[in-house]
Amino acid sequence: MPDDIEDEPPMEPGPPVLTLDLDETAGAVRRARDLTAQVLTDPDPAVAEETVRDVVMVVAELVSNAHRHAPGPYRLTVSVATDAVKVSMRDGGRTWLSAVPDERPPGGFGLLVVRRLSRTLDLRTVPDGKVITAVVTRRP
Repeated sequence: MPDDIEDEPPMEPGPPVLTLDLDETAGAVRRARDLTAQVLTDPDPAVAEETVRDVVMVVAELVSNAHRHAPGPYRLTVSVATDAVKVSMRDGGRTWLSAVPDERPPGGFGLLVVRRLSRTLDLRTVPDGKVITAVVTRRP
């Protein structure tokens, strides 16, 4: 496991509020971001506006990185617990990108943003790729 990944027991999420299979089209990031915001602002689970903003940013960065750096298939899952929102992004890649940007412009800051917004960040390899999971603390 990379050095910048925290080793913490996984949160106990409720059932997913969003499971989304994504294709490789340019609108996939926007679709993931918009649907995440929509489900988190519904009365149930009623997530605070600041948390929704953080989670939407995490979703946008994870989906964007998957599309930019890994083959499909892609699946986004968002689950809500009492104290946190769990965002998991599965792709068909096996490589891990560092959360510290290199010197190649443009970009390179996506995982740094995810790390700053998340309580934990975890990477698991699965038979056909990897799953990156960020846990964002819910604000009151």
